[in-house]
Order: sequence, then C-alpha cells, then structure tokens
Amino acid sequence: MEKEKVYIDIARQRIDSIKTLSPEASWEETRRTEQIKVPFVDLVKKNIVRSGEVLYTCKRYNKKAKVLNNGKLLFENNIIGSIHRIGAMIQQALSCNGWKFWYVLKDNKVLLLDDLRTEYLQDNFK
Repeated sequence: MEKEKVYIDIARQRIDSIKTLSPEASWEETRRTEQIKVPFVDLVKKNIVRSGEVLYTCKRYNKKAKVLNNGKLLFENNIIGSIHRIGAMIQQALSCNGWKFWYVLKDNKVLLLDDLRTEYLQDNFK
C-alpha cells in the first residue's frame, strides 16, 4: 500500500477515471466448475436454435450471423466460426462468451442464447 501522498492521489485519480461496465458485461457468471458444458451444436440438434436461423448482436455492434447445421456461424457470407470466435472477432477481442453475446428472435421476442442454454439444461439435466 502506498504511503506517499503524491502516489495516493495519482492512484485515486486513476480509480476515479474508470468507467462503468457496459450493460452487456453486467452479468454474474456461474463458477466454471459448476457449469455443465454444452456445445452450441446440441441446441441446433434439438431444434432449439435452427439451422439457417439468424443470430443478432446487441445494437452496439449491429451484426448478424447465420446458424449452420454443424453449430458454427456463417458471418458476412464467408467467415465460419463458433459463437465465441465470431463474437470475439466482431468485438476485436481475444475471446468472447458467445452465449452472452448472441441473441435470437423467437415469437417476436429477443432471447439471449444463454437463456436458451439454461432452458436446455433444465429440461435435459435435472
């Protein structure tokens, strides 16, 4: 811990300059050891998300991708990758939790993939 006033002041300024997280980042994560891993393709196989269906990002990125029958996404008609990899690419980040990045439109409702995964887990792993 710093004891000199000048360093304390600099540290406080740095802390005070931190912006709040965007709404997309304001979720609570379940501990990884408690999560059951679910491949996205499992939701496609069960027709929870259909092959050919379009996934959407939040308005900030305003992008969409098409779901393929192997659980991959087709983005901009020539890039194929996982929900995580395509999400990271859109955000220009090293990684992305695709479950919390992508949305699907069902019955005029916008649903987060993570919510569909939760329903799938509740129905199949009671």
